[in-house]
Amino acid sequence: MLEPTGGVYTFTLSTVPEEDRVEIPVEFAGHEHVWSNWTVTTPATCAKAAVESRTCTVDGCGAVQTRTVGDPLGHDYVAAVTRPATCTDEEITTWTCSRCGASYEIYGEALGHAWSEPAWMWNGHERATAVSSRCPQAT
Repeated sequence: MLEPTGGVYTFTLSTVPEEDRVEIPVEFAGHEHVWSNWTVTTPATCAKAAVESRTCTVDGCGAVQTRTVGDPLGHDYVAAVTRPATCTDEEITTWTCSRCGASYEIYGEALGHAWSEPAWMWNGHERATAVSSRCPQAT
């Protein structure tokens, strides 16, 4: 779609997602642009760089220029143990970005049982019992 706005034709391709659209002004009325200062219109995120824009200050023009500046911030992951390891269950550590909330999990090893020396019981049957010092499991 091609629309005249304030001395500039703006071409918009509707099949491009809104967040990826870029305005490309094409002058049809001859004047030299007088640009405002660049201002941040979209701050940088973990995944995308900041976007700045400026506008022509000539009355009725309305031309806008945009540019990408800098780099994405990158994730700032912080670790937290969300499930401690037990004899039979592995530890889960969740890493969460302090900026955007993105997260992933790392699975550690289960501790395994720490068996005591067997205790012998005599009640007509010979039997050995061992207890894990990490959990109430007995054999």
